[in-house]
Amino acid sequence: MWTPDEIRRTYGLEDESTAHIPAARKDEIVREVVKMFDYNGDGVVSREEFMAGWRDGRRLGDYGSGVGHHGDDEFEYEIHHFEKFHDESKFVLFFFFLGLLRGGGECGGG
Repeated sequence: MWTPDEIRRTYGLEDESTAHIPAARKDEIVREVVKMFDYNGDGVVSREEFMAGWRDGRRLGDYGSGVGHHGDDEFEYEIHHFEKFHDESKFVLFFFFLGLLRGGGECGGG
């Protein structure tokens, strides 16, 4: 289940960088996402509902809310760890090689 709290996390709405966004706007973003995929109206989005919405052509929007997520939890940890504790040149090099190891292809490719 994808809950409203998880949607807030996905869109980075609890991140300090979104402090300037009014709470009402954050709530509106969550409501719009839930409305888009919550076929049975229970306030959460199941995997089945999300997949049905995807098949119907529904896509998650960019609400201009900020950072959001870049990948899975492990990848998120690595990104934020490197941003906080390592210099930029090492950060870029690390993620270039990590992308290659994860099957990201060559530099500039996908």
